[in-house]
Amino acid sequence: MSLASELTKAVDGGDTERVRDLIIEANEKERRTAADDMERLLISRDGRKSLAPLAFLGTATARNVTTWSWAASEAAQFDVVGDVLAARGKAYLETLLRALEREDVQLWRLVRVAVRAGWSPSPNKKAGFAG
Repeated sequence: MSLASELTKAVDGGDTERVRDLIIEANEKERRTAADDMERLLISRDGRKSLAPLAFLGTATARNVTTWSWAASEAAQFDVVGDVLAARGKAYLETLLRALEREDVQLWRLVRVAVRAGWSPSPNKKAGFAG
């Protein structure tokens, strides 16, 4: 089965840990291949009320996450979001931080997770964020 179909099944089943595990176990090419399907799941009628934001965060490019920043904010509510961010790597987090510096996206909750986990320094203090 493809990563997209496995993630869809886990999202539909409400299995947070399975979504996390699938994202962690996948390589970046597999994640990117599943990204379009996870975006469609995210914007489906029930997408916002499910684990779709977490699956989207785990598969979409950082640039695309900043475009759909409300989904990133929703994904931050899940306890496993730190594991998903860690699986995506340093370059991914750095892109999210650069987007935050523009102050036009809703990424504060995700950045807070990254700072508290020690994966990222606290962003510009004048922006009003303290990790």
